[in-house]
Amino acid sequence: MLVWLWSLAAGALALAASVALFILSHRLIRWPEPARVDLSHIPLITLLPSLLMSAMVAGISEEAGFRGYMQGPLERRYGSVMGIALTSIAFGLAHLSHGVFLPAILFDIAWGALYGLLTCWSGSILPAIVLHSSADAVEFLAARRFPSLKPPPLVWATGPDRSLWFNGVLVVLLGSVSVWAFAQLARMRPQPLASSADEGSRRLCGRK
Repeated sequence: MLVWLWSLAAGALALAASVALFILSHRLIRWPEPARVDLSHIPLITLLPSLLMSAMVAGISEEAGFRGYMQGPLERRYGSVMGIALTSIAFGLAHLSHGVFLPAILFDIAWGALYGLLTCWSGSILPAIVLHSSADAVEFLAARRFPSLKPPPLVWATGPDRSLWFNGVLVVLLGSVSVWAFAQLARMRPQPLASSADEGSRRLCGRK
């Protein structure tokens, strides 16, 4: 139970830090505007179950596929470091349907690595499923609530402002606390049954 709690806490903090960094990146470089669908005319009582179900389906299917079926065999064959890395790259490339934009792909790869590390250290895909589904649900609901937000001005045009400093501080604080939470998780992670291909991978997932 403690492993579960620390997994969820560490993952949620890391996700929050990454979202703050994601927002901050929109002030540093011009992102392409995503295609938006206006769902505001659909009653919330009709739309909410569909959005939540979509988030759950995405979280469960992607985590079962990438972390459950793909990462495990790769870890056993090539070691945990390589297994997580290859799975994360595949996870990022699978989201190319969202658009070929390098910063977006790098964020997807980073999120894949986060879910992969949680799976490795918790010994289960369930924490990653919970966090992945929750993150997608928040994203879907935000897109419904704010369908036509204008892109923020670049800092190079406006200069630093409170919003920029606020998100920068959030990245540092949340990132630091998430590293601490992962360190707590590392002390109590379960010992996997399978051995890694190399000593570095054995240390990563607690193998001896």
